[in-house]
Amino acid sequence: MAYNTVAIRRDVNNDPAPQYYNPTTGEYEVLQGANGAARHILYGADGNPVSTTDNKLAVRASEIETQLTTIQGYIDGLEASLGTATADPAANTVLARLKTLATLIGEVQAAPTTNTILARLKSVADKIDAITVGTTPAVTQLSGSLIDLRGLAANKPTANSVNPGVTYWSVDVDPNADAIEVSDGMNWTVMM
Repeated sequence: MAYNTVAIRRDVNNDPAPQYYNPTTGEYEVLQGANGAARHILYGADGNPVSTTDNKLAVRASEIETQLTTIQGYIDGLEASLGTATADPAANTVLARLKTLATLIGEVQAAPTTNTILARLKSVADKIDAITVGTTPAVTQLSGSLIDLRGLAANKPTANSVNPGVTYWSVDVDPNADAIEVSDGMNWTVMM
């Protein structure tokens, strides 16, 4: 039916009530609403009513609120697992474990806890300090194609116990005698 063929609705005083014409039902229906506004049906670009399940608007406040609540739950769970940033975080939280790690790494003491990285680093640092100060000699061994050995003539190794090319300097022999010899792998050859 057309809007001009149907009677409008009236209130208890027989005055016209706020209303609209519903073409689906062919009748005038009373406007209802809240907060100073009438309820409305929103229509999409295709001319069909927008619903909360089909033909949704791009902005869906209730669904966004649900998603935000879910995200907040994840954040709350993450904060719980990390622990509260306090001087004494809850045990077995990531924050508690990080605090323990920071305590161990930042530990500064003359005798760090045995068998820790800090104790091992301190041991290396102590050895380097002793070498640089001169209280402990650095034990070194030269290697390569030309190895020079020095010592008393009586302590010279046998020629076949060293690699060919090893030079032995006898420090207790006259420099004009057999002072410098080179091994050929079998015999010592006098150089000077």
